[in-house]
Amino acid sequence: MKIDFDEKELSAIKDLKLPFDATADLNDDEYFLLDEKISEAIMDHLDKNYDSTPKGKQYESIMDKLSQY
Repeated sequence: MKIDFDEKELSAIKDLKLPFDATADLNDDEYFLLDEKISEAIMDHLDKNYDSTPKGKQYESIMDKLSQY
């Protein structure tokens, strides 16, 4: 599956240093690894009140796109 990410989302994904190109046609293993890494990134980008930081909101946006597939 190919998911269209915007430039900010792609920049956030690049920070995760995935072993594949997230702009390519993803196979199931790549999709699930991306989903896992995004979930972890969301948890890593919470403030002291457990609200998403701006970077966390970017990861939430990516997760919203992933949930459509």
